Amino acid sequence: GIEAEANKLAKAPKGLDGVIEGTGNVAEDVGKAGKGLEGAAKGAESAAEDAGKVVETSYGKSSGKYDTTADFLTNIENRNGKFYTDKATIDKIGQVEARGEDFSPLNKRIMSSRASTEGGTSVVYKYSDELGTKYLIHEVTDARGYIIHRDFDAVRISSGQLINKEH
Repeated sequence: GIEAEANKLAKAPKGLDGVIEGTGNVAEDVGKAGKGLEGAAKGAESAAEDAGKVVETSYGKSSGKYDTTADFLTNIENRNGKFYTDKATIDKIGQVEARGEDFSPLNKRIMSSRASTEGGTSVVYKYSDELGTKYLIHEVTDARGYIIHRDFDAVRISSGQLINKEH
């Protein structure tokens, strides 16, 4: 991860050759991960920004500054006891809530499935646990079965409310 790369760079010989070699290794490693040099530059930039910042999350200690669900709850509308928000907000809440989550213990059920305009399928999956629906996730695949789009249709937040995407 980022810490390993930072340690690798910290231990690199201090001469110019060592620095070039050290950054080459990082770029090579990131390149192997399929992110290319742009990803390496962004990763190094964000690692530099995040260095020294440690925050407690519900998933334990983590470096970096993360949004919390609370940052996105201003844009929610209560209609007859059901909560709704726009697509951008539900996707942000979903990203925050799903970060670090192991989906394997959740029950996965297909709620709807139809042919997509891209030649694949458009499927809505419901992930639930003993408290009910945790996520409704919409996935669209192309004709080869590759996921080309995925977003959240609903997310249960830690306080128990299910936040739905407005349709």
